[in-house]
Amino acid sequence: FVALYFLEPSVPEWVLGLIALTVLPFSIWISLALAAKRFHDTGASGWFGLLLFIPLVGIVVGFYLLFARGEDRDNQYGPAQANGSRSSAVSPA
Repeated sequence: FVALYFLEPSVPEWVLGLIALTVLPFSIWISLALAAKRFHDTGASGWFGLLLFIPLVGIVVGFYLLFARGEDRDNQYGPAQANGSRSSAVSPA
């Protein structure tokens, strides 16, 4: 949104606010869905994703979700990945 404002400063601020209000619910939904999937991967309830909304606690929880290792065995939320393979956000060079 900031980039849009700098590229075209004549855009009224209310338009940027309207865009933000339409995008924000979707970004919150996606964040909670991804947090629930990661918590399920570690064997915990997806409801722990609501901790992301607590100031400072959300930062710690976010780092936990980034670095926590998922369970290598099946859990109540689904089967483990085949052959212990793990997807990576960074592809090997």
